[in-house]
Amino acid sequence: MGDDVGQTSTRSRTQEPALAQLEFPLPGARKPLNRGRIYFVLAVMMMAGASGTIVILVASLLRPDATSNPWVIVGSIVLSALVFPFAYILSTVRDFSVRDGVMTLRLPVRLASGTKTRRIALAVVDHAEPFVWSDGDSGLLVLLKDRTQIRIWKSDLPEGSDQFLASFLAVYGQTNRAKRNQT
Repeated sequence: MGDDVGQTSTRSRTQEPALAQLEFPLPGARKPLNRGRIYFVLAVMMMAGASGTIVILVASLLRPDATSNPWVIVGSIVLSALVFPFAYILSTVRDFSVRDGVMTLRLPVRLASGTKTRRIALAVVDHAEPFVWSDGDSGLLVLLKDRTQIRIWKSDLPEGSDQFLASFLAVYGQTNRAKRNQT
């Protein structure tokens, strides 16, 4: 994973006092469900099950009287090959947060430079706009100065995120873009 993106910027906290107030989840608010831990436990359980399946598969192949159905063996190998990458993805999920001018994403994103990161400095955000997906899920489309697009899904955020999304749009929305570029 890469370092924080955008450690240098022309935008300062004195130019945009609202930027300094962007924090999520709010300090003192009820702690949201830590999905990262839940996904990690789920990934460990999946890997343990797949490992057990592999052990049973190898043991049945090494026995001289193995009369197992070959399709069961093929199915076990294919299932195990699919479980491990999925378990890795689940183990990398973290909770979304914004602290001290840095946005931490749930999953890493690939930037225009080719590096992957999950931590984005708010100073490199060019603008944001709301969107609604075809299935009805909504969120923010955040465009960085290097033209990287990041989607923040409302369904991925805990309850009470509407205030944060509105504050984020107030600072980075299209209507405020011209004002920010003038300063």
